[in-house]
Amino acid sequence: MLTTTVTTNAPYITAYQDSKDFWLTGGKARILGETSKTNGAFCLVHLTHQYGESTPLHIHPDHDEAFFVLHGEIKGVCGETEWEASSGAFIWLPRGVPHAFQAVSELPLELLVMTVPGGFDDFLAEAGDPAEDGVDPSILPVDFERITAAASRHGIELLGPPVNFLG
Repeated sequence: MLTTTVTTNAPYITAYQDSKDFWLTGGKARILGETSKTNGAFCLVHLTHQYGESTPLHIHPDHDEAFFVLHGEIKGVCGETEWEASSGAFIWLPRGVPHAFQAVSELPLELLVMTVPGGFDDFLAEAGDPAEDGVDPSILPVDFERITAAASRHGIELLGPPVNFLG
């Protein structure tokens, strides 16, 4: 795992508009809290997914993951359990358990995602494409080889194709 940490007793503050944005398989990730600025403790990312976009089944062996649903509806699986959530819900996905999710509402799904310890932001920066104003992410090629290699370097094990709960 390629995580750089800075040890400091000073607070870390960043404005939303100054955060880094990345496209990854059509979704947009805005890195709000960087692992490198939180002494490696956690990272915080604002994810936006359109209807039907989903993640592959995967495991974070060394990271717990938490979601807070800002808008929209989400359906997922964690181990043997399928779950659903909507605006205002909190979801905890423990480390070492296979999981995946899909945006299942017509409204864009917006999530705050936190990993403990941090590192997910480093994966996004390596696997994603820097977001630029006016660029339609649906026209960007998906480089699965780059995503798979980045996942491996950042302790994410990809287990299967993207989930589909829409039928």
